Amino acid sequence: MTDDASPPASNSAATATSHPADQAPSAHYNALIQELAKAKHDLEEERQTHRQTTMDLRQKEQTADEFQRYWRDAVNELNRYLRLSHGNSQMTDDILVQHVNHLRQRITAFSAQYFSDKLHSPRAIIYGYDLFKEHIAISQSEWEGYMRSASLRANFIQAFIWGFINGEIFGKFCWMTKRSALCVYHMYDSFGQLYEESEDLVPDARQKCSMWRANTCNLMLDAMELQRDEVHDDRPEWVKRSVVNVSKLLGPFSRAKSATIRDGLQELFEMSISLDQAISRQVAMVTWDFGAQIPGPFDPTRMVLEGGSQPSGEKPVARLVLAPGLLKRGRASGDRFDETTRLLSTVVSCELPVHRVASDRSRGGPSLKPKWLDRIGAGGNWEQK
Repeated sequence: MTDDASPPASNSAATATSHPADQAPSAHYNALIQELAKAKHDLEEERQTHRQTTMDLRQKEQTADEFQRYWRDAVNELNRYLRLSHGNSQMTDDILVQHVNHLRQRITAFSAQYFSDKLHSPRAIIYGYDLFKEHIAISQSEWEGYMRSASLRANFIQAFIWGFINGEIFGKFCWMTKRSALCVYHMYDSFGQLYEESEDLVPDARQKCSMWRANTCNLMLDAMELQRDEVHDDRPEWVKRSVVNVSKLLGPFSRAKSATIRDGLQELFEMSISLDQAISRQVAMVTWDFGAQIPGPFDPTRMVLEGGSQPSGEKPVARLVLAPGLLKRGRASGDRFDETTRLLSTVVSCELPVHRVASDRSRGGPSLKPKWLDRIGAGGNWEQK
């Protein structure tokens, strides 16, 4: 009976060997459970990180939208300010060219009308040189050549008038009071390195300098208008003094009456001051081109002869600037200051005077440049010595 109650040997062996087999799957299962729990935990952390990143991104997008809205408001405010402050002072290229061409025509007509006749006496040439050489670097023989030739004399006088206007009026803010003109001139001149370089040394330097000039000039005009009864206008006195000095210098070389010469010079100087005032108010940077070196090689990309023709012969040399060229950088809207547009070419003369000594003035000789051209100052303090 004992033998009958005992399990078979084979069953005992199976029971004995079944415990390790059951334990092994259980341990592996537990490991999988732990790995799954860890994966779920990591996934939840990733989800939380993703939710936080999404929230941060939305916040940054909202901030960017706000900054973009502020930027649009600032641009609109700037444009509104430009429209209000500048108003009709901003000229189109066509209008600007018309004003400059009008001054060109008046100077050309004045020189040709009053300085193309035969001289009363050659003594004017002999004694006049000492007066002109103080302001123009030119040999006496070449001077005599220009003065003895009726057509070239008119060209020389024309070049001299433009040189005087450029040195004493353009960029000198003569239309302001003398004190204000000196302050604005020296301040703007101190920015010279910023706006004269080929590339911006400071970001948007040209734009900032030009905007400062335009805004300052417009505000100055507003202030002068409000204080019209209190502010002393220095312009008539300056024009009168300059007319007297220049007419004394030019008078001996014309058959016209002294009063006629003075009236003509007064008209030219007043036109130049008005033009300089209009240019000073422009947001765009408008500059004059008198040639890099005169006398110097004729540059067909920037120069023309009178009438718009091109010179003949090999390697022509520009001798006189009969009218400066006109350049514009930027736009009235305050952008595109990296672009320069040539509105007018420089008008030059390549003719040589007949009565001259060739060795006196070589091709690389002294430039036709008044001494007062480099003088620092404003308000027109040029005086005949």
